[in-house]
Amino acid sequence: MRFHHNHAPRSHSEFMRSFCDASTCCSPGSTAYLFFSLAMILPDWMHIVCLGMAQTFVACALLEMCQYGTFGYERVAVAESRSRLTLQLRSAFMEFQEWASLVSKHHSQESFTIATLNLTSDSCISPKRCTTFKGKAFNTMVCVQWLASISSTTDSDRHKRLRAHLLSALSRQWDLFERQKALYFSESEAALYCRDASRVMSASKLLFLESYGR
Repeated sequence: MRFHHNHAPRSHSEFMRSFCDASTCCSPGSTAYLFFSLAMILPDWMHIVCLGMAQTFVACALLEMCQYGTFGYERVAVAESRSRLTLQLRSAFMEFQEWASLVSKHHSQESFTIATLNLTSDSCISPKRCTTFKGKAFNTMVCVQWLASISSTTDSDRHKRLRAHLLSALSRQWDLFERQKALYFSESEAALYCRDASRVMSASKLLFLESYGR
């Protein structure tokens, strides 16, 4: 996809005509077969990322950080791992609230609970669990920004480092969308967006292979 410096609003037909010249392989009829519309780009990003893979990333990151003891209580003697996780998520939410207040990030997330991570009693102890964050699209991305802020891309642990790179790249992409008031990126913004998209894809693939490829 080609991005232009012109940030003035354009219609879908105007946008597609800018591609249909001798230097491109696009033809006016091709869009009819693809059912593409310029208006689909941002809403699709919301569903694919904010309400899709970002919710998996947030849930997995929160769960792993709890297991690593990031939010305390790892040495608390409780009868069940489920009870310990409840305490850790409560502590995590308090830290999230403090961070959001400090950096003036508005959200409507009410809590972090086991239900928020879509966990059952069985999946809490399963080494290969399927978990996802239950939250609104905007709240999910605020959580991504918070998790990125408390993660280190220079951590000595490779898994933590990969997770930090993934969260940081996704957070930068969201920052770009928040700053952007039009549907169009400049070439420099597009380059940054594509670079971070590649980082998200490569880090998520490596994390997946670490968890499930063994």
